[in-house]
Amino acid sequence: MQIQVDGAAQRTKQIAGTSTFFVSGLRRGRHTLQVTAADYQELKNNENVTRILPNTRAFRARLTVR
Repeated sequence: MQIQVDGAAQRTKQIAGTSTFFVSGLRRGRHTLQVTAADYQELKNNENVTRILPNTRAFRARLTVR
């Protein structure tokens, strides 16, 4: 899982299927949060298929610091 705020990668901690991240130093105004997660389950199910792409999902949101 990758988490970015305004294009900068953030450290994440994963515990029991939940990812947590902390961001400090954001100035007032609008910011962009992007979370990208990939599931490589297909690799286990398709031994005879080449060039398997992961199940990837991206979530993007705007947040405002006041």
